[in-house]
Amino acid sequence: MPSQHRQGQPKIDDDELPANYRVDRALVVPSADKPDFDTFLDHDLSVERIDVILRHLWLVGRPYPPRPLSVQNVLNRTTVPTNDAWFHAVWAPGKIFLKPLPRYALSDPFYERYLKPGKPHALALGFIFTYLALVPTELDFALAQKDHLLPPDYQWHKWKALVSRILTDYPDNTIYPYIHRRYVYGELRHDRLNNIYRYFRHDWLHGFSPLMGASSYGEFLTKHLGSIVSATAYIILVLTAMQVVLATGIYPHGAFAKASYVFAVFAIVAPLFAIAFVVGALIVMLIANWSRTTASKRKRFKELGIEPPGAARSRVAAGLDTVNLVQFASVPQHCD
Repeated sequence: MPSQHRQGQPKIDDDELPANYRVDRALVVPSADKPDFDTFLDHDLSVERIDVILRHLWLVGRPYPPRPLSVQNVLNRTTVPTNDAWFHAVWAPGKIFLKPLPRYALSDPFYERYLKPGKPHALALGFIFTYLALVPTELDFALAQKDHLLPPDYQWHKWKALVSRILTDYPDNTIYPYIHRRYVYGELRHDRLNNIYRYFRHDWLHGFSPLMGASSYGEFLTKHLGSIVSATAYIILVLTAMQVVLATGIYPHGAFAKASYVFAVFAIVAPLFAIAFVVGALIVMLIANWSRTTASKRKRFKELGIEPPGAARSRVAAGLDTVNLVQFASVPQHCD
C-alpha cells in the first residue's frame, strides 16, 4: 500500500521496497515514510568503498558513461547482478557486476522527490544515469530484463519516457555537477581497485572486495606458486642458453662468465625466497583470519545476548575440574 506522507509530499509504494535490508548485522524492514526511506536509500545506494579512493579513480576507469549491455556482450562479459552499489559497473575478465535498477527508483513519486532538478539525490541520480548509458535501445532493454536488471513487468515505453524526462531536465552534460563523483567514471577495473586498496589503503589481505579473492588457502597457493613455477621455467631457459654460450669457449672469462655465475646463484636463491614469501603471506593470512573470526564471534554473541555453542559445557567442565581439585586437596595424603 502507498505510504502516507505529509501534505504536498509524493508517495512511494511500500510494495516497491525490498523485504528487508542489513544495517551492520541486523535485518531491518524498510519503510517508504520519511525519514526512514531516506535512511534506506542512502544505505541501498551507498558507495562507501569507492568514496575513500575517489581521488584515485582516474587510475581505474575513464570519465565516460558505461557502454551498453549489447556492447558488454560483444566484449564477452557476463552480467553478474549484485545488490552492492559500490560494486556496480565494476568489471573483471569475462564479467561485469551490475546492481539491478530497483522498482522504487522507476516510480514518478521517486522522481519528484529525488531526481528532478533543484537538489537531486546525487547517488540516486548518478546510479540511474549509468542505466541511461547501459540501456539505450530496445535490444539492451531486453538484455537487461533477461539478466534481471529491470523488473520483468516494466515496459519499454515507460523506460523511454523516463529517459526522455531525465535528458530533458538535464540536457547535454549538465547532469554531471549533480551526480556523485563516482558516477563521473563509468566502468571500473576490479584488479586496479584491488591494487589501490592494497597500496593506498594498506588492505593487503582482501583488497577492494573480499568476495573476489581466493576462496580457499589451496587456491591462494595454487595461484601464487603457479606464477613462481612459470618464472622458474624462464630462468632455467636463460641458464641453459648461458651454459651453451660458455661451452662454446667464446667467452671463457670476463664479464659474461661473471654474469652467468651471478645469475646462476640468483636462479638458486630467488625461487626459495619467493616460495618463502608466499608461505609467509599464507601464515599471516591464517593468523589474521583466525583473529578476526574469533573477535567477530565474541562481539556478535555479545550483541545477541546469548552464549556461543559449547560455552556452557566448557564452563561446567571447568567447574567440575575445580571441584575435583578441591576434593583431592581435602583428602589426607598418607605416605608409606
